[in-house]
Amino acid sequence: MREHLYYDIAEWWPVISPPSEYAEEAALYVEMIRAQARRQVREVLELGSGGGNNASHMKHSFAMTLVEPAEGMREISRKLNSECTHLPGDMR
Repeated sequence: MREHLYYDIAEWWPVISPPSEYAEEAALYVEMIRAQARRQVREVLELGSGGGNNASHMKHSFAMTLVEPAEGMREISRKLNSECTHLPGDMR
């Protein structure tokens, strides 16, 4: 089912999981990155970025490079995060 979602019906991702629901989670990630960094962080690499929901909030704090194997999900993310770099790939 998971691959079906990411590849065949990716266009429904923003309806199933709207970016607005990720604001709190993304803010926590930004806070954690800044708290653990020994210097100012300007760029973040997100592996398995999916539809780019976290990046849609984090891009205001960092330049984001998003890596996602599913083209359909990358396309959704490109629409939401046109200013971010999108690459095909997998975290393995």
